Formats: sequence, structure tokens, C-alpha cells
Amino acid sequence: MSRRIKILTGGVIAATMLLPTADATAVYASMTGKVDAYDHRQGRNGDWVTVRDWGGKNWVKAQYKRAGSSKTRTLWNKSGKGTSVSGGKGKNVRNIRVCESLNNKPDPCSGWATGG
Repeated sequence: MSRRIKILTGGVIAATMLLPTADATAVYASMTGKVDAYDHRQGRNGDWVTVRDWGGKNWVKAQYKRAGSSKTRTLWNKSGKGTSVSGGKGKNVRNIRVCESLNNKPDPCSGWATGG
């Protein structure tokens, strides 16, 4: 292999090490026009969850499960239309869904989205 190809190959390998891995893909769930939620992969620093309110009529929430746990955690957004709430730093988010909170009725929720 020529010296030029070795240098080029080394540069490509080094550049790919700087890019996010497949594990950096966010988990995303939504209910059109009402609410969406996603996680932010931070590598060794853990994942954060964000829930955005698009409807503003009722409170909304994200429910999520982390790697290595079956516990369902909840992040509320009670701030109204057009707002986002972030929190819940921890291990990788594996499953997430969003719900709209209704008084005296079952909360409608999206299906569970699954990620890496």
C-alpha cells in the first residue's frame, strides 16, 4: 500500500471516530398536533428527555424506560403550547411514548417507540 493511501485511510478512520455512532440515534414519539418527545444521546454523560407541547389545551407528558430497567418514568410539560421541558438525565432511553392528560378520562397515548 502506498504512503498516500495509508495517510488517506488513517485520516478517514480518524474522522469516523469523531462522528456519532448508531447508538447516538434518538428515540422519538409523537401525537400529531399535540405532543412529541425525544431523547438526546450524550454518550458517557447519559441521555436527556425532552417533551414538547404543540396543542396547549391539556398538560402533556413523556413516559420512558431506560436501559437495564423496566421502570416507567414520566416527564411532564405543564407550561403550555409551544413550550419544551427537558430533564431526566440517565442511562440510554430504550422506549418512549407521549400522552395528553385528560381530566376524568383515560389519557390518550402514542404507541411505544423503541430505540438503540
